[in-house]
Amino acid sequence: MTVEPLSVLIAVVAVGVALGGLILTGLHGIRNEFRDLRGGIKDVRGGIKDLRQEMEARFSAMENRLSIVERQPAKLEGLLEGLLEGLREAITGHRVA
Repeated sequence: MTVEPLSVLIAVVAVGVALGGLILTGLHGIRNEFRDLRGGIKDVRGGIKDLRQEMEARFSAMENRLSIVERQPAKLEGLLEGLLEGLREAITGHRVA
């Protein structure tokens, strides 16, 4: 083999090794970035889970407050009906059945 084909062969092998090193380095960096993204996704999922629990607690508290507010007008309505019946009896002198 003469010097010229040997130098071309060495150059091709050197370029192949250099490209292989670059590809492996790039893949390693991409793999690390994906690992970081997976960790971030886990953090986001944990945050969403915490927010969901907080919202469920707040809705439960709101439902409790709303049920109290709904019962109060019913109590007032009953008291007003009793008062009106008493006034009718006082004015007319007749007892309402």
